[in-house]
Amino acid sequence: MKASNAGMDGAVMNVVFFGAMNCMGSAVVIAFNKYLLSAHRFPFVSCLVIAHCAVGWAMAAVLYLLKPSWFPSLIGEKKVNVNFELIAKGALPIAWLFAAQLVLSNMALEFCSIAFLQMMKETSVVLVYMLSVAFSMEVYDHQKGLLIIFILFATWLTIHGEIRFSLVGFLLQASCMVFQAFCVVLQGKLLASSTGQKLDPLSYVLIIMPLSGLMLIVAVGGVHYNEAAALPSLSLLQEWLPTIFLNATCAFAHNIVVCFFFKYSSALTVSLNAIMKDSFIVACSSVALQEPITLLQKLGFGLQLSAVATFSLLKLKPEEFKDGLALGLWRCLVLFIQEKWAGTMPAPVPGLTKKSLEQQAELRSQLTALTSRLGAITASSLAGHRISSCRAAPELVELTFCVWHAAARAHFVDLG
Repeated sequence: MKASNAGMDGAVMNVVFFGAMNCMGSAVVIAFNKYLLSAHRFPFVSCLVIAHCAVGWAMAAVLYLLKPSWFPSLIGEKKVNVNFELIAKGALPIAWLFAAQLVLSNMALEFCSIAFLQMMKETSVVLVYMLSVAFSMEVYDHQKGLLIIFILFATWLTIHGEIRFSLVGFLLQASCMVFQAFCVVLQGKLLASSTGQKLDPLSYVLIIMPLSGLMLIVAVGGVHYNEAAALPSLSLLQEWLPTIFLNATCAFAHNIVVCFFFKYSSALTVSLNAIMKDSFIVACSSVALQEPITLLQKLGFGLQLSAVATFSLLKLKPEEFKDGLALGLWRCLVLFIQEKWAGTMPAPVPGLTKKSLEQQAELRSQLTALTSRLGAITASSLAGHRISSCRAAPELVELTFCVWHAAARAHFVDLG
């Protein structure tokens, strides 16, 4: 039993560690890109993205030779069949969209703050959902429609509150999100195997990155063939080459972190971590980079995060929201408490003293009773007794705190 508890604690620590590294890695890569692409350093977006593609593909290829088990989409019985049809109809269009997305997002960094661009990115869920409905990958749902309207309103607040608004930066980021949405939808539609398995992050880098880099090389060579000002000089490239390599290595390291985070996390954990990551990036841009954020933007961003989190829960657990968004959120909270604590209480350990056994049994009984009471009140609300549920609000708050307290005692009390 101690071994199983240790294994469970180790899994939790993996999720916490890689989730935190995902947040910090995203912030570091974005800030590093903005630093490097400033006008007096290396303002050549296409060249930087080509370097990312080249370094990322090379490191992924070496890693594939050393650790093929890290590329589950390319090995085993359920591997994705990488053939000409997949490359021509799936990988090439996605590689083009991915390259355009990277170029546009980095170009927008020149005109807008990181915080403002991150707030704009919250509307990506709207674009992906609308395209999914258009491609018949999802069915329209009125609750999701209401959340989309709410997200758009919250985004409007963040745009209206921006002090240093740039129309060019706004259009670049908006175009980037459109390309990103098409990329996500096409990946779900075209890059799925017969078993429904999609490409894992490292396999995605290994297949898509070289194609994106080649497309950018052709595009840069065709558009800027006689425009020396659009390309860096050889001396400037040599001066910044070590920094560019470090920047590309950081981006690839972040892909590895994402890979391990997906491995140890559930879909709900990934969705919640995305909310935490966005909050962390905005907070870092405000505190570390001293980028101004108005009160209206803070309000809008908070509303965005709440709506996006609700949208994610609605997609993951639609059966809990059949009676409305508010009751659905409450049911998800109760289910989370019951699954994470009441259902994972440790069994009595042989060899404990009588006092320890009595203490453990008491904690078990207390936590079970509290979660049962929460479930009963929620069931009453779902049955239509909304007024009685509102009157019981103080009891709900008290019960919630009691559950947290009992769960903490159950997991941290000294039973020996």
